[in-house]
Amino acid sequence: MLQIKLHRIEDPQLDSYPSFFLPGETIHVWQAFVPHFEGRLEELEIILSRDERLKAERFFFEKDRALFVVAHGVLRKLLGRYLDILPDHVVFEKGPNGKPEIVGLSRPATLWFNISHSHELAVFAFSKQYGIGVDVERIRSLPDFLSIAQGYFHPEEVDSLIKTPDGKKCDLFYECWTKKEAFVKGTGEGLSRPLDSFAVSLGVGDGLGEIRIFGGKGKNKNWSVLSFKPIRGYAGAIAVRQLTKK
Repeated sequence: MLQIKLHRIEDPQLDSYPSFFLPGETIHVWQAFVPHFEGRLEELEIILSRDERLKAERFFFEKDRALFVVAHGVLRKLLGRYLDILPDHVVFEKGPNGKPEIVGLSRPATLWFNISHSHELAVFAFSKQYGIGVDVERIRSLPDFLSIAQGYFHPEEVDSLIKTPDGKKCDLFYECWTKKEAFVKGTGEGLSRPLDSFAVSLGVGDGLGEIRIFGGKGKNKNWSVLSFKPIRGYAGAIAVRQLTKK
């Protein structure tokens, strides 16, 4: 049975963990609050690849550069624990849809991962049994969120939002947004798949909900999606793909 385990990683803990054990039916979700790592930016930047460092340098605002460096540096630290290799030895290659995959290991490693960051929070998801996508969003008051939903959500989702009591509309909006983003990140399609071409189950708490694909493809039987609760002030979701056993 699928289990989600949430962890928070702090600066003093970053180098103190032994190798991680990840059971087959468990998804590990790590949260890193970026300001806690600002004293280690130089160290984290050193373990990034050349392309990652060049990308970090292109950010105009320092806070955006710091978020990128912490997110990708901590990702490498965590992957090193799961794979039992040095963080700067992790090599990524883009998969069929542009989603990063781990390559270059002396022995094949079945490990799926995904990363998301918003404002001052970075979130990392890892699984050995499921394809995954993760999204986290800072919850903000959006007076025009209904018009945003009408422009991007599927009509079924917009209808659910309209019927929801005013006091719960904001929460439902972010539940829908994070679930949709998690799905397109999980498939690697990103925004090349229109967000109104599929609908996610809403209002199901922390249980698995289905994803319905429209445009002739029908229901997607391989992917499910569920919400999780990050630190206060943020919303999160994970998309999960049941892998076909060989």
